[in-house]
Amino acid sequence: MVMDGLDLDEEYRESMKKSQIPGTTSLLDNHATVPHYYGNIVRVLLISAGILLLLLILLDKEMFVFNIAVGIVTVLILTIFAGLTSPRNFSVIIVDTVVVAILFVLYEFLAAAAYYKYDSFVNEIFALRQGIAFTSLAALYFCIKSLRGLSRTTEEDLKEE
Repeated sequence: MVMDGLDLDEEYRESMKKSQIPGTTSLLDNHATVPHYYGNIVRVLLISAGILLLLLILLDKEMFVFNIAVGIVTVLILTIFAGLTSPRNFSVIIVDTVVVAILFVLYEFLAAAAYYKYDSFVNEIFALRQGIAFTSLAALYFCIKSLRGLSRTTEEDLKEE
């Protein structure tokens, strides 16, 4: 938007850069330098899935042993890959894609099993399992969009300004 000869978008970007912690990048910077990169959204979704999984570990008594053995390791994996996700590391985005695809299939299956067992959408176990599946599906979508965008991105696009 231009107002009185001032580009407000540019002014906003400059104010965001000034308030930014040194050595970090903002959402604006990532989208300005790497088109179709959604790593910031993927990070939030991976952490969200991890939080839902931690809640499920505490509440799902039927799958308690599985959740303790596999769930805690899965939360660690999600957190580690959320931290490693970067437009400069294509292989991590591939791993993100594989991890969230597996997570989606597993928890959608478990959600369907919970629905058939409890015959209700209101059951907390069903809701948490389905929430993990939804979060994983959304993360999968943005991982695929990032892979597609980065596969078209050149090395010149990834250089720091």
